[in-house]
Amino acid sequence: MKILQTNQLSKSYGRIQALDNLDLIVNSGEVLGILGPNGSGKTTTLSIVLNAIFADSGTYSWFDKSPNPDVLKRVGALLETPNFYPQLTAVQNLKIIAHIRGVGLDDMDDVLNLVNLSDRKNYKFGSFSYGMKQRLAIAAVMLGDPEVLIFDEPTNGLDPKGIVEVREIMVRLAATGRTIIMASHILDEVEKICSHVAILNKGRLLAQGKIGEILNTSPILELCSPDLGKLKKWLDSVDWCTSWSESNGLVQVLAAGNVESSEVNAQAFENGIVLSHIQSKKPRLEDEFIHLIDNA
Repeated sequence: MKILQTNQLSKSYGRIQALDNLDLIVNSGEVLGILGPNGSGKTTTLSIVLNAIFADSGTYSWFDKSPNPDVLKRVGALLETPNFYPQLTAVQNLKIIAHIRGVGLDDMDDVLNLVNLSDRKNYKFGSFSYGMKQRLAIAAVMLGDPEVLIFDEPTNGLDPKGIVEVREIMVRLAATGRTIIMASHILDEVEKICSHVAILNKGRLLAQGKIGEILNTSPILELCSPDLGKLKKWLDSVDWCTSWSESNGLVQVLAAGNVESSEVNAQAFENGIVLSHIQSKKPRLEDEFIHLIDNA
């Protein structure tokens, strides 16, 4: 079942094209990571489909229906910085949120327990650390058990401990079978939490699908030689080398087909190149992301 679909969504701010004819589909049960550098259109996309801002052109639908207040009640969302009353406790703030959203409080204890705030539920929000504030915001999103959860950069601004805490919560949420949409510019976060990914850059969709399908299956070879110049010149001449890049004295090679490290080593030696280092690595989302952005 289609949960969310956008059709040719476009939005500009003056000369800046924030979204450029975006076509996006999110199906039931997917944990979709909308991945892109800052300014790629992630927050703009979420703001439009949550009816917070209007698109210049294009349409979108929730649950195969035109957007309306009743449909959006089935969606829980956290955009940008959580905003609560600092003089009120966690419980008091959640009661206000539940009233505004028109949902019950039967699951309040459950959501507080999920975000590890049960023991602090009667403490004032103003006394919370930033990580605790973010976790309370996640609890607020979950009130009323919405079918879809949306998070915009949920670990933004957190210290390492806070990042781990929020990531663990997101993993637990993903395991419940809910449909989750999470915008992030942190590749490791998306790879650990999400089942699907949509990669944006400058408002355009570069790729969308299961993370395993988005990843290039070709091996990545890490090479080093005392004569890097000769090595790079040779790589430009062999047909199994799709592309290469250099960083800190190591050459990262995207290899076509199933070329083996031993075969590469032998070919290099035949061409007068001694490899001091050779390692075959599985492709990562980070590698594919950089490849897509660089070639957009």
